[in-house]
Amino acid sequence: MESLRQVRTMKKKTQQDAADALGISRPMYAAYEQGRFKMSDDKLATLAEFYDVPLDIMTGKIDIKRTIKEAEVIESTTVKIPMVGHIRAGYDAYAEQNIEGYMEIEESLAKRFPGCFVLNVYGNSMEPEIHNGDKVVVQPTTNVNSGDVAIVSLSGDEATIKRVRIDENGITIIPTNSKYKSITYTPEEVEGLPVTICGRVIQVRHNYY
Repeated sequence: MESLRQVRTMKKKTQQDAADALGISRPMYAAYEQGRFKMSDDKLATLAEFYDVPLDIMTGKIDIKRTIKEAEVIESTTVKIPMVGHIRAGYDAYAEQNIEGYMEIEESLAKRFPGCFVLNVYGNSMEPEIHNGDKVVVQPTTNVNSGDVAIVSLSGDEATIKRVRIDENGITIIPTNSKYKSITYTPEEVEGLPVTICGRVIQVRHNYY
């Protein structure tokens, strides 16, 4: 699909970056980009959010070459947001809410998600999606959708980063590493412990060194 390649290259992202945003492998993403498989509307919407462009550009309804300026496809301005400690990708860690420094992100992303901050990740329960040492940009919110990667507080202070499923059975926190098991908290446990959604992961910065 030509629009996938055009937006990715103009945003100066790799196929691995796009695959990570979708939670799929790079070869699978490459198959979408080559037109061997049709990408679902949900995945196109995820990429549109990742690149911060209108969905119509991802679907090819808008000619990207004629609307680069309007769609802000090329980002040139960054702002600094705080790094507030770290969070372990496991079930037995605490988020340290102290500012340790600052990291630059795209200004458009900061404007879209006011108050966002950065956490360092320690642990491997979210591999291969999120690795030990990665940094995640977090939108502070208690309102997330099933399937989002969220920051979840357990018993008031213990915190973890997991993909979540929210339904009539309660909240299930789901690791991507098969060595870890999902845990479901019933509505009663959610209320009693409590189990609280603290934020939604909107971007992952991989540490390759």
